[in-house]
Amino acid sequence: MNESQQRLKRFITIAYKTQSNFAEKSGIDRSIISQFLNDKREIQAKTKQKLYQAGLSIDWFETGAGSMFADNEVGEQLAKQNAVNVAINKDATSWWLTI
Repeated sequence: MNESQQRLKRFITIAYKTQSNFAEKSGIDRSIISQFLNDKREIQAKTKQKLYQAGLSIDWFETGAGSMFADNEVGEQLAKQNAVNVAINKDATSWWLTI
């Protein structure tokens, strides 16, 4: 799996939990996602636009630079949700460490 495939998989897991959920909400056919992740297809410009609209930073997707979340409303919402999840997980870990 190349780096952009790894980044997309990570984004989907963090932001949408499953490929099916991501496909449904992004409007990208699940088979396209699966084929890309399995190195059987390249991501076309039209699909990159849908990735961006679903909250994925194309710069991060292609290069790994910056935030994984797009600078749009969906990306900002996903970033906030992710920050809350990280804080909750950190608090839960801290709580378990004090027992």
